[in-house]
Amino acid sequence: MREESHLDADAYVFCGFWRRVLASLVDNIIVGVLAIPIGLIMGLTIANAEVAQNMASVLGWILGIAFVLVLWHLYAATPGKMIFGAKILDEKTYRRPTMGKFIIRYIGYIPSALALCIGFLWVAFDRKKRGWHDLMAGTVVVMPKPGRQTRGRVTGSDAGREEKSD
Repeated sequence: MREESHLDADAYVFCGFWRRVLASLVDNIIVGVLAIPIGLIMGLTIANAEVAQNMASVLGWILGIAFVLVLWHLYAATPGKMIFGAKILDEKTYRRPTMGKFIIRYIGYIPSALALCIGFLWVAFDRKKRGWHDLMAGTVVVMPKPGRQTRGRVTGSDAGREEKSD
């Protein structure tokens, strides 16, 4: 098992800051577009505008959380990450993280954002390109090394080399 994990680690490069920013932007646009019908329905069906707005906000947050957690669970990525071929892996095993780790990772967005987004900016300076949410959950965001993929398995000798093209 350990040797297999090492081969998997050799197959990837860490996804850099700007790619992760763009991936997040794509994901937020998608969630925003999906939330528009919720806002319209709330506005048309609830007479009190303030209640409708509050309900739409709560449902929008729930939609966003569900969107991220379901896609992380199914694909270890959201559409924004998929554009770059990036995925979230367990930092030690280079396998799909457990749902518990995904939940911890999502909860890790809270301190990352509350600290003036320093937790997200951390990605730009961390050797493995991890934000605070990744550090909390024990995850990394990686992309396959160019030209190294074979039938879902990748091999190589540059484990953990940082991405230079960001």
